[in-house]
Amino acid sequence: MLARPFFTRGPDGGIEFGPVFHQNGALITDAGVATVVTTGTLAAVAAGQGMTFTIRNAALQTKVLLTDVWREGAHVGKVQLSSPNLVPVANGIRINTPANLADFLMPEGGYQELIPQDTILVQDSGTAADVDLVAMQSYYASLPGGQMTLKNPGDIYGQADFIFGWPVAVTSSATAGNQGSALVTATIDSSTANTWYALLGLETDVQLGVIGMLGVDTSQLLVGMPGDVNPRRTRSYFADKSTETGLPCIPCWNSANKGSTNIVAIDHAASVAANVTMILAQMPSGWTP
Repeated sequence: MLARPFFTRGPDGGIEFGPVFHQNGALITDAGVATVVTTGTLAAVAAGQGMTFTIRNAALQTKVLLTDVWREGAHVGKVQLSSPNLVPVANGIRINTPANLADFLMPEGGYQELIPQDTILVQDSGTAADVDLVAMQSYYASLPGGQMTLKNPGDIYGQADFIFGWPVAVTSSATAGNQGSALVTATIDSSTANTWYALLGLETDVQLGVIGMLGVDTSQLLVGMPGDVNPRRTRSYFADKSTETGLPCIPCWNSANKGSTNIVAIDHAASVAANVTMILAQMPSGWTP
């Protein structure tokens, strides 16, 4: 089946999906690693623990968009995403990538539609014996059972009491491609009781394949982004993603849930220690999403 046109632009430039637009919307990152056996030959990427490259179950009329793809590898290579529902079927979406962290691989403003329950074959090529990471980010207009708290910049800017950095030391898993995590309070606790925080972006002092947040307020699903060491590219990633797509992409979490809200690190190498900084907007007392 051919991918089909899936959205229109409203008067303000935002994406309009009709009646299913972001009812229980979700912004989800799934990642995994592949071990390259033969240089230049595609190898399957296995999703890490708790993640999947199968599009989650939703009503067939629900719009699901591929909003970002990135790769982390020691050498140049390529990423390929394919399924019978992507065109051309033989090669799917194929992108050549440089070494290290190759991010922002999808074009801004145009997003491939994905089909609920479709399994995406994610493949990678590089240099023999390399372990490479590939991540894909998808936006669900409506995810059954999802209770993610996502907002647009206009819901946050102009209302926030403070915008500040909150550091969290985190180490990626001892198994490459799996999630390593640390509570948001693992390094310091800068929270105020009964307060909402909007995660505008993240910064890291060490390259990681994926950094993100996972907790009650993200429906225990990873809201992730590339772990680039250039803060200009990451410090407002989720706010920028909202502006780019016209969709609410800023995850919000409540301090009441700080004991179960984690910063997550995923890498193509094992046990990479990093200092990640949440760039947060602290919302005023009484603010509710």
